[in-house]
Amino acid sequence: MLNKISNINNGVDFRKSKKFNQYKRNGDSSYSSRENEHDTIKISPALNFFDNSSWRLRNITESSDERIIISFEINDYELNVAIDSSTLHQVSFLKFSAGKIVNGNFRNKKIQIDILVELTRFYRINNYDNLGMLDLLFERSLNLNFNGELTKNDKILIKEISGDIITGLQKEFEAISCGVLSFIESYTGKKVDLRKHDPPLMDNHLVIDKIKMLDG
Repeated sequence: MLNKISNINNGVDFRKSKKFNQYKRNGDSSYSSRENEHDTIKISPALNFFDNSSWRLRNITESSDERIIISFEINDYELNVAIDSSTLHQVSFLKFSAGKIVNGNFRNKKIQIDILVELTRFYRINNYDNLGMLDLLFERSLNLNFNGELTKNDKILIKEISGDIITGLQKEFEAISCGVLSFIESYTGKKVDLRKHDPPLMDNHLVIDKIKMLDG
């Protein structure tokens, strides 16, 4: 069944985009939109969503193909996710990239883990920072002590470090997904609805797609 979702890609190639807007937080807790080097305007108050949350918005980008790319921080993690705003009425998956610099025995390591989440329910939430299972996944990844990437081809090794925490990890990313979609509803003015699969396309509704570790 995973073959049905193996080609999901939330990335955006800006070299192919005719136009994009970027939104960044200003020092006064307001936000601005930058369309080019010279034009800056105030934008949607929906971004105040983050003012009432422990999440910290780093950047939000709109591409010409209607994708919204959000970069935000929870605790010490930077998370990135792209959402197709034209298909909010039938959302099935979100793909997150979670990154963090961690202290190794002899040097810092930069770890990035890509996680694909199958959405089974949606509730509105604007704050969630209990990431104990993600902490454990990063700790175990660090203990593997490698430089490079683990992919789905290394599923046995990935399962060894995640098998007993995958259910908890799914609960954490379900809450994060609901928070992201709650913001997107406010930001776009569009109602979010899920397209559920029966049976589910993946066990535990979550797949660790890639683990990447480099010297930090």
